[in-house]
Amino acid sequence: MILLALDLDNTLIHSYKKAEGSHICVEEGNIHGIWKKLSYMTPEAVEKLNGLSSGILPIPITTRSVEQFRRISIFGDEPPMAVTSNGGTLLINGVPDKAWRAESEQLINTAISELERGKNLLETDKNRSFEVRFVDDSFIFTKSDKPDETVSLLGSQLDAQTVDILTNGSKVYILPKGLNKGNALERLKKRLSPETTIAAGDSEFDIPMLLSADIALVPDNGLNAALSDIPAMVCENAETGKFAEFILDFAENYFQKYRKNP
Repeated sequence: MILLALDLDNTLIHSYKKAEGSHICVEEGNIHGIWKKLSYMTPEAVEKLNGLSSGILPIPITTRSVEQFRRISIFGDEPPMAVTSNGGTLLINGVPDKAWRAESEQLINTAISELERGKNLLETDKNRSFEVRFVDDSFIFTKSDKPDETVSLLGSQLDAQTVDILTNGSKVYILPKGLNKGNALERLKKRLSPETTIAAGDSEFDIPMLLSADIALVPDNGLNAALSDIPAMVCENAETGKFAEFILDFAENYFQKYRKNP
Protein backbone atom coordinates (compact mmCIF):
# COMPACT_ATOMS: atom_id res chain seq x y z
CA MET A 1 0.00 0.00 0.00
CA ILE A 2 1.15 3.54 -0.82
CA LEU A 3 0.30 6.21 1.73
CA LEU A 4 -0.28 9.51 -0.08
CA ALA A 5 -0.04 12.32 2.48
CA LEU A 6 -1.67 15.46 1.13
CA ASP A 7 -1.60 19.06 2.18
CA LEU A 8 -4.87 20.69 1.08
CA ASP A 9 -4.77 24.46 0.50
CA ASN A 10 -2.73 25.42 -2.58
CA THR A 11 -1.78 21.77 -3.01
CA LEU A 12 -4.83 19.61 -3.65
CA ILE A 13 -7.35 22.47 -3.66
CA HIS A 14 -7.13 26.17 -4.50
CA SER A 15 -8.93 29.35 -3.48
CA TYR A 16 -11.95 30.80 -5.23
CA LYS A 17 -9.68 33.76 -5.99
CA LYS A 18 -7.79 31.53 -8.45
CA ALA A 19 -10.75 29.59 -9.80
CA GLU A 20 -11.55 29.51 -13.50
CA GLY A 21 -14.84 28.82 -15.25
CA SER A 22 -14.53 25.04 -15.57
CA HIS A 23 -13.20 24.45 -12.05
CA ILE A 24 -15.33 22.50 -9.58
CA CYS A 25 -16.29 23.97 -6.20
CA VAL A 26 -15.26 21.58 -3.41
CA GLU A 27 -15.79 23.79 -0.37
CA GLU A 28 -18.60 26.09 0.71
CA GLY A 29 -19.13 27.76 4.06
CA ASN A 30 -20.75 30.49 6.10
CA ILE A 31 -18.13 33.21 6.46
CA HIS A 32 -19.18 36.11 8.69
CA GLY A 33 -22.84 35.41 7.95
CA ILE A 34 -22.42 35.09 4.19
CA TRP A 35 -22.54 31.74 2.39
CA LYS A 36 -19.58 31.52 0.03
CA LYS A 37 -17.94 29.16 -2.41
CA LEU A 38 -14.41 28.91 -1.04
CA SER A 39 -12.22 26.29 -2.72
CA TYR A 40 -11.98 24.57 -6.08
CA MET A 41 -10.26 21.79 -8.03
CA THR A 42 -9.87 21.30 -11.76
CA PRO A 43 -12.20 18.69 -13.30
CA GLU A 44 -9.10 16.69 -14.23
CA ALA A 45 -7.85 16.64 -10.63
CA VAL A 46 -11.26 15.53 -9.33
CA GLU A 47 -11.36 12.71 -11.87
CA LYS A 48 -7.81 11.62 -11.03
CA LEU A 49 -8.53 11.65 -7.28
CA ASN A 50 -11.67 9.57 -7.71
CA GLY A 51 -9.81 7.20 -10.04
CA LEU A 52 -6.85 6.39 -7.78
CA SER A 53 -6.10 2.68 -7.51
CA SER A 54 -7.23 0.96 -4.33
CA GLY A 55 -3.60 0.37 -3.40
CA ILE A 56 -3.13 4.11 -2.85
CA LEU A 57 -4.47 5.57 0.40
CA PRO A 58 -4.81 9.38 0.19
CA ILE A 59 -4.76 10.99 3.64
CA PRO A 60 -5.11 14.76 4.03
CA ILE A 61 -2.75 16.22 6.64
CA THR A 62 -3.79 19.82 7.18
CA THR A 63 -3.42 22.74 9.57
CA ARG A 64 -7.14 23.39 9.15
CA SER A 65 -9.36 22.91 12.17
CA VAL A 66 -11.81 20.01 12.21
CA GLU A 67 -14.64 22.44 11.42
CA GLN A 68 -12.80 23.95 8.46
CA PHE A 69 -11.86 20.53 7.13
CA ARG A 70 -15.46 19.32 7.25
CA ARG A 71 -16.49 22.04 4.79
CA ILE A 72 -14.53 20.25 2.06
CA SER A 73 -16.31 17.66 -0.07
CA ILE A 74 -13.81 15.83 -2.27
CA PHE A 75 -13.66 12.37 -0.71
CA GLY A 76 -17.32 11.37 -0.82
CA ASP A 77 -19.10 11.61 2.53
CA GLU A 78 -15.85 11.29 4.51
CA PRO A 79 -12.29 10.20 3.72
CA PRO A 80 -11.37 6.99 5.58
CA MET A 81 -8.68 8.95 7.43
CA ALA A 82 -7.70 12.60 7.73
CA VAL A 83 -5.38 14.49 10.06
CA THR A 84 -6.39 18.04 11.02
CA SER A 85 -5.18 20.73 13.42
CA ASN A 86 -1.56 20.35 12.21
CA GLY A 87 -1.50 16.83 13.62
CA GLY A 88 -3.69 17.33 16.66
CA THR A 89 -6.69 15.30 15.51
CA LEU A 90 -7.08 12.11 13.50
CA LEU A 91 -10.51 11.59 11.93
CA ILE A 92 -11.44 8.02 11.07
CA ASN A 93 -14.59 8.00 8.93
CA GLY A 94 -15.24 11.48 10.30
CA VAL A 95 -14.92 10.54 13.97
CA PRO A 96 -12.00 11.81 16.12
CA ASP A 97 -9.75 8.97 17.24
CA LYS A 98 -9.40 9.04 21.05
CA ALA A 99 -6.02 7.30 21.22
CA TRP A 100 -4.52 9.72 18.68
CA ARG A 101 -5.90 12.69 20.58
CA ALA A 102 -4.44 11.42 23.84
CA GLU A 103 -1.00 11.25 22.20
CA SER A 104 -1.47 14.75 20.79
CA GLU A 105 -2.41 16.13 24.18
CA GLN A 106 0.85 14.84 25.62
CA LEU A 107 2.71 16.85 22.97
CA ILE A 108 0.54 19.93 23.53
CA ASN A 109 0.84 19.80 27.32
CA THR A 110 4.63 20.05 27.15
CA ALA A 111 4.17 23.44 25.50
CA ILE A 112 1.04 24.66 27.26
CA SER A 113 2.77 27.36 29.35
CA GLU A 114 4.44 28.83 26.26
CA LEU A 115 1.17 28.66 24.31
CA GLU A 116 -0.59 30.57 27.09
CA ARG A 117 2.25 33.10 27.26
CA GLY A 118 2.06 33.54 23.50
CA LYS A 119 -1.71 33.98 23.64
CA ASN A 120 -1.33 36.72 26.24
CA LEU A 121 1.31 38.49 24.12
CA LEU A 122 -0.94 38.40 21.08
CA GLU A 123 -3.93 39.72 23.02
CA THR A 124 -2.01 42.96 23.61
CA ASP A 125 -0.13 43.13 20.29
CA LYS A 126 -0.93 46.46 18.63
CA ASN A 127 -0.58 44.88 15.18
CA ARG A 128 -3.13 42.12 15.77
CA SER A 129 -6.08 42.31 13.34
CA PHE A 130 -8.09 39.22 14.34
CA GLU A 131 -9.18 37.43 17.48
CA VAL A 132 -6.71 35.05 19.15
CA ARG A 133 -7.85 31.44 18.84
CA PHE A 134 -6.71 28.24 20.52
CA VAL A 135 -7.57 26.09 17.50
CA ASP A 136 -9.00 22.70 18.48
CA ASP A 137 -7.10 23.06 21.78
CA SER A 138 -3.97 22.40 19.73
CA PHE A 139 -2.25 25.66 18.72
CA ILE A 140 -2.61 29.44 18.79
CA PHE A 141 -3.73 31.40 15.73
CA THR A 142 -4.40 35.01 14.86
CA LYS A 143 -3.73 37.58 12.12
CA SER A 144 -1.48 40.62 12.10
CA ASP A 145 -1.24 43.75 9.97
CA LYS A 146 2.53 43.52 10.44
CA PRO A 147 3.27 39.79 10.82
CA ASP A 148 7.05 40.27 10.82
CA GLU A 149 6.79 42.57 13.84
CA THR A 150 4.43 40.18 15.58
CA VAL A 151 6.74 37.23 14.97
CA SER A 152 9.69 39.27 16.26
CA LEU A 153 7.76 40.04 19.45
CA LEU A 154 6.86 36.40 19.99
CA GLY A 155 10.35 35.19 19.15
CA SER A 156 11.89 37.47 21.74
CA GLN A 157 9.61 36.18 24.50
CA LEU A 158 8.88 32.52 23.80
CA ASP A 159 11.07 29.43 24.15
CA ALA A 160 12.08 28.29 20.67
CA GLN A 161 12.84 24.82 22.07
CA THR A 162 9.18 24.43 23.03
CA VAL A 163 7.14 26.14 20.32
CA ASP A 164 7.42 27.03 16.64
CA ILE A 165 6.27 30.42 15.36
CA LEU A 166 5.16 30.39 11.73
CA THR A 167 3.43 32.80 9.37
CA ASN A 168 1.46 32.52 6.16
CA GLY A 169 0.71 35.95 4.80
CA SER A 170 -1.04 37.84 7.60
CA LYS A 171 -1.70 34.64 9.56
CA VAL A 172 0.41 33.96 12.66
CA TYR A 173 0.68 30.59 14.39
CA ILE A 174 2.23 29.41 17.65
CA LEU A 175 2.59 25.62 17.49
CA PRO A 176 3.82 23.06 20.04
CA LYS A 177 7.23 21.86 18.87
CA GLY A 178 6.14 18.24 18.53
CA LEU A 179 2.82 19.01 16.87
CA ASN A 180 3.72 19.16 13.20
CA LYS A 181 2.83 17.38 10.00
CA GLY A 182 6.00 15.32 10.03
CA ASN A 183 5.22 13.90 13.43
CA ALA A 184 1.68 13.20 12.23
CA LEU A 185 2.99 11.30 9.22
CA GLU A 186 5.34 9.25 11.41
CA ARG A 187 2.40 8.32 13.63
CA LEU A 188 0.37 7.28 10.62
CA LYS A 189 3.21 5.13 9.32
CA LYS A 190 3.38 3.29 12.64
CA ARG A 191 -0.34 2.55 12.40
CA LEU A 192 -0.54 1.62 8.74
CA SER A 193 2.90 0.23 7.83
CA PRO A 194 2.79 1.38 4.18
CA GLU A 195 5.36 0.07 1.72
CA THR A 196 5.97 3.58 0.42
CA THR A 197 5.03 7.05 1.62
CA ILE A 198 4.57 9.93 -0.81
CA ALA A 199 3.92 13.43 0.57
CA ALA A 200 2.85 16.58 -1.25
CA GLY A 201 2.88 20.14 0.04
CA ASP A 202 3.67 23.72 -0.88
CA SER A 203 4.70 25.63 2.26
CA GLU A 204 6.95 25.79 5.31
CA PHE A 205 4.26 24.01 7.32
CA ASP A 206 4.71 20.98 5.05
CA ILE A 207 8.48 20.62 5.32
CA PRO A 208 8.44 18.21 8.30
CA MET A 209 5.90 16.02 6.46
CA LEU A 210 7.87 16.10 3.23
CA LEU A 211 11.05 15.13 5.07
CA SER A 212 9.24 12.20 6.71
CA ALA A 213 8.17 10.74 3.35
CA ASP A 214 10.04 8.43 1.00
CA ILE A 215 9.25 10.79 -1.89
CA ALA A 216 8.29 14.48 -1.70
CA LEU A 217 6.24 16.33 -4.32
CA VAL A 218 6.49 20.13 -4.38
CA PRO A 219 5.73 23.03 -6.71
CA ASP A 220 8.52 25.04 -8.31
CA ASN A 221 8.66 27.61 -5.50
CA GLY A 222 12.05 26.82 -3.98
CA LEU A 223 10.72 24.49 -1.30
CA ASN A 224 12.81 21.62 -2.64
CA ALA A 225 15.95 23.38 -1.36
CA ALA A 226 14.98 22.22 2.15
CA LEU A 227 14.60 18.60 1.02
CA SER A 228 18.11 17.60 0.04
CA ASP A 229 18.00 14.42 2.16
CA ILE A 230 15.14 12.76 0.24
CA PRO A 231 14.01 12.42 -3.40
CA ALA A 232 11.99 15.52 -4.29
CA MET A 233 9.95 15.72 -7.47
CA VAL A 234 9.24 19.29 -8.59
CA CYS A 235 6.13 20.28 -10.52
CA GLU A 236 7.46 22.74 -13.08
CA ASN A 237 3.97 23.72 -14.24
CA ALA A 238 2.34 24.53 -10.91
CA GLU A 239 -0.25 26.95 -12.25
CA THR A 240 -3.65 26.87 -10.59
CA GLY A 241 -4.87 23.30 -10.19
CA LYS A 242 -2.00 21.72 -12.13
CA PHE A 243 -0.01 20.83 -9.02
CA ALA A 244 -2.89 18.64 -7.82
CA GLU A 245 -2.99 16.88 -11.18
CA PHE A 246 0.79 16.37 -11.04
CA ILE A 247 0.55 14.79 -7.57
CA LEU A 248 -2.25 12.40 -8.47
CA ASP A 249 -0.61 11.38 -11.75
CA PHE A 250 2.69 10.73 -9.99
CA ALA A 251 1.08 8.59 -7.28
CA GLU A 252 -0.89 6.52 -9.79
CA ASN A 253 2.07 6.03 -12.12
CA TYR A 254 4.32 5.10 -9.22
CA PHE A 255 1.80 2.55 -8.00
CA GLN A 256 1.43 0.98 -11.42
CA LYS A 257 5.21 0.71 -11.74
CA TYR A 258 5.55 -0.69 -8.21
CA ARG A 259 2.81 -3.23 -8.80
CA LYS A 260 4.65 -4.56 -11.85
CA ASN A 261 8.11 -4.38 -10.27
CA PRO A 262 7.74 -4.79 -6.47
